[in-house]
This record gives sequence, structure tokens and C-alpha cells, in this order.
Amino acid sequence: MPAGGPAYLRADDQENFDCKVIRVLGLTPHGMKHLRFHSSRNAKNGEEGTFVEFVAENLHLGRIIAKTGYVNGSPGKDFTIHGSRVITENLNNKSRFVLHDGTCRFENVEQFMIKNQQHPIFSAKHPVFRVDRRIKKISTTQIITNKIRSPINENLHVDIENLSIRGNEGVRMEAKALTASVDAFRICICIAARPKLFVVAGNKPCVAPQNFCT
Repeated sequence: MPAGGPAYLRADDQENFDCKVIRVLGLTPHGMKHLRFHSSRNAKNGEEGTFVEFVAENLHLGRIIAKTGYVNGSPGKDFTIHGSRVITENLNNKSRFVLHDGTCRFENVEQFMIKNQQHPIFSAKHPVFRVDRRIKKISTTQIITNKIRSPINENLHVDIENLSIRGNEGVRMEAKALTASVDAFRICICIAARPKLFVVAGNKPCVAPQNFCT
């Protein structure tokens, strides 16, 4: 505090200061330049609420707390989040969704469900996943299931370079017609006094049958 007591801005100085603040922040009756506030009514319960709209092309934020639990993108536009580690956390039950090093992980979650407006599509407590008949092809590196079955009177086609089927209590295949083919072979040679040639499947290592190279 100055020796002569507190200092006050004159009315004209205060007005100039306020104008500069408004100009720098880009303030309008709806908010700031890249930050706007809107009121909306919930169609389900009729309650009015306020939501914040970010209109900048890129935003650098450290933490977002949404009391409603919703963070939405603009209609018709992609909602992209970049970060070395992205964490979505529910403060009520401490459940978290973590994106890190190319993987996604759920923590402190008892149930995971995917659903549309009519009914659940997948539930972790009842893991029955039905493929819609409009989906004709699925690409994946690994499938863990107790059964793979094609629709009635339709073929099940598996196209893969290296197929491994493992069952903890056995593997059973049942079909009216079963066709399996290996399209490539590898030629190998035994390094011995009398070298011998042999072939293996193209996706298998050169391992000769027992006592073949002796």
C-alpha cells in the first residue's frame, strides 16, 4: 500500500482499463471470443441448464470437470483429443478410462456395456456378442470365445496367414464340409554328412521330423 494510503483509479482510467480487458478477452454478452455460454432445456425432464461452447480450432486444456458428465463435439465434425495420456474419470465412483501408449484401459469398473437407444449390444456381465447380418467381414488379431458359428446355410470363411486354435478343454470342429488349404511351403535342408531336403508349411519354422536328418 502506498505511504499516502490506498490508490484508486479515476473514473475515466477505470473505463479505459475495462475497455482494454473487454478487447483483449473478446468479451460479448454470450461469453469470450473462444468461449461461449448457452442455456438449454433438457427434453426428458424439462430442466434448464447451461453449457459451455469452445469455438477455437485448437484448445490446450489440462483438466476438464463436467458436472453433467457429458463432453460433446460439434454436430457433423470430428471431436479429436490429443495427449500423451488421456484420463476420463468419474468422481463419484472413481472409475477411470485411460488412453496411454496406444492402449485403452478401464479401472475400478464393475460393468462395461455398449448399447444403442433400444437395447444393449454388449455387456461384460453377459458377454454375448451377436454380429449383425449386415456385417460380412470382421478383421482382428485375436478372438477369445467359446463358439464361432456361421448363419444357417451360409459359409464361414477364415482367411489368415497364421491360424492358431487353442481350447483349454479341447477343440471341436463340426460342419457338413470342411476345407483347409496351405498355399505356400518352405524348402529346408538338413546340414549333415548327407544333406536332405524337406518341406514345411510356409508359416512354420524349419524343423525336421525326428531322425530324418540322421
